[in-house]
Amino acid sequence: MQIDSKTYMSHNYNSRPAHMAIDALVIHTTEGSWDTDAEHMCNPATEVSTHYVISPAGGIYQLVHPSKRAWHAGDSYYAGRDNWNDFSIGIEISHYAGQQYPTIQAEALHDLTKALIAQFHIPQELIAAHRWVATNPPGRKSDPTDWNDSDFRFWIESLYAGAAPTDPLKARQLAGADRVYYCGVGFYDVYHRTNGMWWAGYPKGDETPYVDSAGHEATFMPFERLYLKYNAIEGVRTALLSEAIQQGWM
Repeated sequence: MQIDSKTYMSHNYNSRPAHMAIDALVIHTTEGSWDTDAEHMCNPATEVSTHYVISPAGGIYQLVHPSKRAWHAGDSYYAGRDNWNDFSIGIEISHYAGQQYPTIQAEALHDLTKALIAQFHIPQELIAAHRWVATNPPGRKSDPTDWNDSDFRFWIESLYAGAAPTDPLKARQLAGADRVYYCGVGFYDVYHRTNGMWWAGYPKGDETPYVDSAGHEATFMPFERLYLKYNAIEGVRTALLSEAIQQGWM
């Protein structure tokens, strides 16, 4: 797989929030034609961009480096998280409604997505269609077009075919970490009230009984620098230490 990072370079980006892990993908269609759609996302006047765009001929072009915050998701909420530009990578497919997806383009999308999953350890639950995250107002976006939800979910599952199921209670290395992080158990009693909160980080090696500021008994594993919340339905997200303190978790 070859990625062209020279032909199209967009300046429509900014920095991701500090300590924000990259752990999600959003799949788009440009609803335009090649190569004016790539040029559109490189035009400062448009204030839109993406990290990658895939041409009908299967060319993969990097417009914004993944470490930067491209402007692709807009006002967004999905899987219990908002502001998807902060932590996701955007992939645009050069395509318009009613057009066929060329096989070579579909193969390039598959290869790129698999590579990003491996590089950033992206969980299956955090790969989303643009229309799923563009919820304000409802129906604001319809892309990727000509790809219904059931087929899209089947494609996501195919990306993980043959892989061991992700267990949030097992070790899980995060991109950019200088050592291995672990997902630990926690907040059993709060699980039913808050749809599942789990902690993770550098574990002390045992679970410690804990009573939070609201008087809820729970167990948790102390951390040195990073917290994760795990939602059994919606996937994994990061949370800053300040958020943990604000929530009364410690």
